[in-house]
Amino acid sequence: MKIDVSKGFEVGSMHYQVDMSDKAREELIGKDCYGDHLVYLKIIRVANNLSKDQVRNTFIHECIEAVNQQYCNDKIKHDEITNMANGLSQIFKSLDIEFTKGGE
Repeated sequence: MKIDVSKGFEVGSMHYQVDMSDKAREELIGKDCYGDHLVYLKIIRVANNLSKDQVRNTFIHECIEAVNQQYCNDKIKHDEITNMANGLSQIFKSLDIEFTKGGE
């Protein structure tokens, strides 16, 4: 099942946008990463040149970063976020769920 994330999502009272544009990809390449979470702008960026497994894992990772910032005062360590994202990504993969931008 494909889930279109192009309209964003809610974490608490905050609306997060999802940017999977070519511009985001270029900026992420410049930072040598697959995705990021722009705290003050409430934007999650995921490179658009990744496999569907990498998109799933990166999207989940950045969502956990947003939850960590909103609900946990950034107390969850990055390694723990990575481990949770890997586990959740495996669950979603087994359920045949992938995250896409509009029109894919």
